[in-house]
Amino acid sequence: MRRLLPLLWIALLTVPLATTAWDPLSPPLTENRKIAAPPTLPTDWPTLTAFPAQTSAWLTDHFGLRGLLTVWHNRLKYALFGEYPGADLVRGKDDQIFLNFGKGESWRSLRGICGLDIVDPPMAERIAQMVDYIAEIHTANPKVRLVVIPDKSRVIPEKLPDWLQADCAQSHPPMPEILAKAAARLGKDRPILYPLTEFRAATPYPAANFHWTVAGAWPIARLIAETHLGLARRTNPTLRPFNSFSDLTSFMPGLSRPITEAEPDWSGTGMLSCRDRPECFPEFPEIAERLIQVSRFWPATPKADTERRPRLLLLSDSFGTGIAPGLAPYFSDLWHISLNEGKRLSAAQRATLRQIAVEAFNPDIILLLFSEGGMVAESNSLRAARRLFNNE
Repeated sequence: MRRLLPLLWIALLTVPLATTAWDPLSPPLTENRKIAAPPTLPTDWPTLTAFPAQTSAWLTDHFGLRGLLTVWHNRLKYALFGEYPGADLVRGKDDQIFLNFGKGESWRSLRGICGLDIVDPPMAERIAQMVDYIAEIHTANPKVRLVVIPDKSRVIPEKLPDWLQADCAQSHPPMPEILAKAAARLGKDRPILYPLTEFRAATPYPAANFHWTVAGAWPIARLIAETHLGLARRTNPTLRPFNSFSDLTSFMPGLSRPITEAEPDWSGTGMLSCRDRPECFPEFPEIAERLIQVSRFWPATPKADTERRPRLLLLSDSFGTGIAPGLAPYFSDLWHISLNEGKRLSAAQRATLRQIAVEAFNPDIILLLFSEGGMVAESNSLRAARRLFNNE
């Protein structure tokens, strides 16, 4: 019997190896990272030296039963400790989930949003840099208006875990100071909207989501259009609710968190819509494909160009997708372009986008809508907007 035990153990170890080639038990996983590709056969010395590392990475991501074991691990960890896998998700009170993206363990967004760990560049330098960016963009085009979307952690700070509330009590959030200094540079004619009070009243974030939903963004769209921009609604689509899942699902394979989403019904409104397809913008399909998140709303009945007013160009990060349908009823035409992937555009493509979307489309208003977390973290979308308007 003692001799059989080692053999039995070796036999068990061969199960994952055998199922690497054929694994019917593991569910397909959607993960928030790029899975390692199969190694390429060496053809020269550099590819030969890279082959072992490529093989190791591929085996790590594709070993037998990996999907099943990952799901079991995540469910067991949550059941025993109430924790989500990895440091990117923080469990708050009352089943709230907060996205805590960052760079390794040295910087995490939730601490950065409340003013901690901002050292590269330091806080004062980061604030001055953001103020300069905002002022430059507004100076480059008089049609620009800026809206900053408060982070979920700022809307319901009382739902953060106690340890994070204690950490944040040691500092102050940088965004109010950034916007106050930017507003002083711009003057009263170029107000910046940071609707923290309205967000706390509207609660647009589902407990399990990072982003707002279309229905959650609806009252904020009304605030922006009617109060901030002084516009009247031109049509009134209804919202059709449907069941969906948390936008954080890829961070927690095996843990499903249902939410209720909604989509507008444009039938009978006199408007058409298109979302997240290169065909939405035949004027620049390759650019639209690179940017991924784009949407467009326009009249169902052809009209003369002079009658298609007002027009909105919405430049955003990933939060623009949720609010674009809510803003569309206030405009004849709305172009929404997310700059989340703006770094994928070449200088020539940025010039083309600027010529078509800013100059040829000739919007009455250019609305920059960026999330607080994105601006405090790396400001990629704000930087992309700056390059767009500065002809860089």
